[in-house]
Amino acid sequence: MVDEGPQSAAEREARIAARRKRIQEKLAAIRQGDNAGTQEAAQQQEISRTTQQLLESSRLLLRLKYETTKAVTAVRVQGDELENARRQKEEHVRQDLRNKLLAEAEAAAAANASIAVQWGAVIALEVPQDLFQAIEQQQMACEAVIASKDRLIAGQQIGNQKQRACCDMQHADNRVQQQQPLLQA
Repeated sequence: MVDEGPQSAAEREARIAARRKRIQEKLAAIRQGDNAGTQEAAQQQEISRTTQQLLESSRLLLRLKYETTKAVTAVRVQGDELENARRQKEEHVRQDLRNKLLAEAEAAAAANASIAVQWGAVIALEVPQDLFQAIEQQQMACEAVIASKDRLIAGQQIGNQKQRACCDMQHADNRVQQQQPLLQA
């Protein structure tokens, strides 16, 4: 090889510098590729964490939805059961009242018939003392019929008062049970 002098040394240095520059660029590109690969791996890991978090959140929401639906259903079922029990009790009370009213009506009809039959005998009396006694007996018989009706009415009023008191107590108890978790929190 022939040495051409200073120009060739300068060219040679320029080529070496250009080669070093290309090598540096290639190494930088490789490093960047590794960094890009690392960044891609980090992004994929982040995506997998995000996906995992989304799945966990979805599971949590589904579980909460199931539990709240179950709780609401339980409340509805309990309310339906209470309402059914209340209606059955109310029907039983109605049946008892109906039976009492029928018995009272039969007893009153019999007493009224007895009273009506005796009026013929009372009117036939001509002695004033006997007439007075017969009228007194008729009046006592009428008062007995009225008293039995009054007892039936009073018994019904007491039953209604007891029922109202029972309902008031149940409402108060329900309010206490509803507010108890709030007070404990």
